Amino acid sequence: MSKGIARPARAGGCWLALVLMLVAGAPVVARSAEPVERLSVPGPLRLDGQGYHFAWSSHPTPDFYKQEYLPAGQTLDRYRQMLVLDLLAVDATPAQLAAAKIAELKARKQADPLVNHDLVVKQDGSAALLDFVLSAPDAQGDLVVEWNAYRYQALPEGVLLFGISRRAYGHEEARRFLGEELRQNRSRWIDEVAGLDMPAISLRPPSQP
Repeated sequence: MSKGIARPARAGGCWLALVLMLVAGAPVVARSAEPVERLSVPGPLRLDGQGYHFAWSSHPTPDFYKQEYLPAGQTLDRYRQMLVLDLLAVDATPAQLAAAKIAELKARKQADPLVNHDLVVKQDGSAALLDFVLSAPDAQGDLVVEWNAYRYQALPEGVLLFGISRRAYGHEEARRFLGEELRQNRSRWIDEVAGLDMPAISLRPPSQP
């Protein structure tokens, strides 16, 4: 990512409602459908020396594709690290999609005081990197804290989001995560996401040998 920081363009257009509907949500989300690989990126993906395997997917609208990847042994309902690939086949820029997410976070902060975020936009507008913290209770009422870093990259097909999500469960672990692990590693984690070679995607099934 460039060191230059620019304010994102104001989000607008009919795609905004779609984006807000699709990216909004609490940290704890039920997922039950069998995953279908639609982006020709079956995995495993690698980040920070860790392998992440294809675990879940969704294609709720013609313009939105989502795939999630987990380390071996972790589960969707109680993961500690997750990688996310989202393709939004919309006429929008990375900065506009990041701005839509920021608008959601600002609205959420009224009920979630832990919400915080930071945004860097590449000078040529081709990419943006947003990192943010949020929290929510799980089904048992225990605190879940989640840190995410989303890299939005312009592609001919639209905008590809590559994200990492890290969670802590319970008040004690959340305090340790925010006060120690995130404080010590946030800059390195962001640099890894910013410097990663984005996966090549295709909406067509790969050709058979």
